[in-house]
Amino acid sequence: MAHRYWNLAFAVLLGIFALTSPIFGRNTGDLKSQWDPNGYILYCPCSGRFSNQVELFLGSLLFARTLGRTLVVPPIINYQHTIGNEGDNVYATFTDYFDLEPITEYHDRIITLEEFLEDHADMKWPAGERKAYCSKDAADINGGICARGGNPFGTFWSDHGIEFDESEIWEDQLFFNVEYADHAEKWKNTFPADEHPVLTFMNAPTFNPIAEQAEELHKLLRWAPSIAEEGDKILKKMDRPIVALHLRNGADWTRTCELTDKNYQRILSSYQCTGRVSGDIFVTRKMCIQSEEQVSEELLEIVKEHKAKSVFVGTDHFPMEDHLQEEMDNLKKMEKGWDKHKLQVVNEDPDRPQVDMYVMAQADYFIGNCVSAFSAFVKRERDVLGKETKFFGWPIKDGNHDEL
Repeated sequence: MAHRYWNLAFAVLLGIFALTSPIFGRNTGDLKSQWDPNGYILYCPCSGRFSNQVELFLGSLLFARTLGRTLVVPPIINYQHTIGNEGDNVYATFTDYFDLEPITEYHDRIITLEEFLEDHADMKWPAGERKAYCSKDAADINGGICARGGNPFGTFWSDHGIEFDESEIWEDQLFFNVEYADHAEKWKNTFPADEHPVLTFMNAPTFNPIAEQAEELHKLLRWAPSIAEEGDKILKKMDRPIVALHLRNGADWTRTCELTDKNYQRILSSYQCTGRVSGDIFVTRKMCIQSEEQVSEELLEIVKEHKAKSVFVGTDHFPMEDHLQEEMDNLKKMEKGWDKHKLQVVNEDPDRPQVDMYVMAQADYFIGNCVSAFSAFVKRERDVLGKETKFFGWPIKDGNHDEL
């Protein structure tokens, strides 16, 4: 008799464990096989490169969790023309870069687009019944429909075998900043899940810059092992303390920085320096693109202050490696007590820029670019790690305008 009661108690405990254990809690299999009656969020990560697409993901994650829907995570779009190659876009599954498990601790209803299309699309979201969602303003400048053409807005969907049959256009004032409860409720009331099971947006349901609440979700991102392992190999080649630099100086970036001549208060990710409300501060050229002389001057301050032994350079074009190594060698000759101090400049130029990101985040010190979303990613990563970030040209020392 005692054994019967013990077996019954054990069965109950096992059931409770199965419901509450993280091992069972993610229920990846259930998400893949069972339709979520609370609905789904799909979107195209159609603004910018990797760093921007991660920001779109963080904003969409906040949006999906607040609305209580499953987030369908799109792949990362790798544009071939940005690396000098011809050909179609290349898509990398989100899990090629990040582990989804920590993210499910915040929102446990997440699947990839690949999983959604394989397990749900034909039965629950069949061709002939697929709606694209957008505002009236967006439809008005697109011939009265939501689905758009061109790369990536059209190619992203067509490359995944998705065609839209009609547009669902909202005329009411609906806002993506659902951190405000009234905005979230309006979405739920306008598009209840039983009538609109799949909300498919032509771009991410977020805004730029993303909400501070979404920025904080960066703490959930954990690099895939292959990226961390490659980054750790680079770090082991360098003696600490390490100063990492992010240099943007390619042709496209040079054109972007011409906007500083027009006295803009915000350009791209400059809010990370000037703040979300910049007041009378204008983005300067020195904040956007740096000469060899500026990089050397600001780098030497950090190196001398912290007795750094290694400088790691990540860049989209020109690493200034030879110039910076010469500056480090001169420092050893001119500064008393530095003659035996080891100083090396390293530029690995890995195939995946995400490895540069990893190294920059793990470095002891980092100087980034105020305007760059790439630097913004590294800053968020360093914030999570409790590491300080400095920026070229910031704070502004010579007033709001560059000298002529």
